[in-house]
Amino acid sequence: MSLAPRILLFFSFTLVVCGVVRAQEATPTPSEPAAERVYTFREVSKPAVILSMPDPAYQKSGAVLLDRSGAVKVSVVLSASGRVTNAQVLEGLSQGQNFAALKAARHITFTPAQKDGVPVSQSFVVSYSFTVTTTETGKPEELKGLRMFYLDTGDDREALGDLTAELQKLLPRLVLVDRPGEAECVLKFEGNRIRTFSETNTGRNGVPITVNSGRGWVLKPAGADKRRLLLYYVGVDVTAKSFARGFARDYKKANGLED
Repeated sequence: MSLAPRILLFFSFTLVVCGVVRAQEATPTPSEPAAERVYTFREVSKPAVILSMPDPAYQKSGAVLLDRSGAVKVSVVLSASGRVTNAQVLEGLSQGQNFAALKAARHITFTPAQKDGVPVSQSFVVSYSFTVTTTETGKPEELKGLRMFYLDTGDDREALGDLTAELQKLLPRLVLVDRPGEAECVLKFEGNRIRTFSETNTGRNGVPITVNSGRGWVLKPAGADKRRLLLYYVGVDVTAKSFARGFARDYKKANGLED
């Protein structure tokens, strides 16, 4: 008489558990979003339009055997949302060069491709070229007979104007070319303007002043991946104009010209 209730109780519990399990199995789970299809440029109605493609900001790692001339090929997806995704190196060089190429690829701006009037994602491969130049030590005397010069001041247009004007005044015989490949020698200048305060008896709390500092290189190409450093100027008082004056003095000395 005491056995029947126990059997009934166990049977009822089993039904409840089974019901829960079945209910869980029957509950629909949210479906995962389908992977976005990536088209090739041949499969779209209107390919993606590249708006800007920055150059890789690359600094030599110092490991000469690792850094080398060549190209890094990077594959990316130009997504329908306007973002660059899935950047991967297809063909690489050194770790530093690969990283610089990947970083540059992620900053590509573009208008998405279209298929039947709808924005879609498109695959894209970009190649970044690197040239590793070995610098050898040369002598100022190697300036003798050189006339074709290229001026490199980076993005500093003011320095370029000052350097050009001063050289044309001091060395009118020089020919300033528009491309480094046309030059017999390259004048490279990097300048900085630091705002500081003059010294007083109580410390650096005097009148605000601007201190110019810079570096100048005179480089002679010696092949596709070699160059010779003929002169180097550095100091807190080196400006584009003083660099031009120092170079003019050394150039005249090498060529036997009188002031």
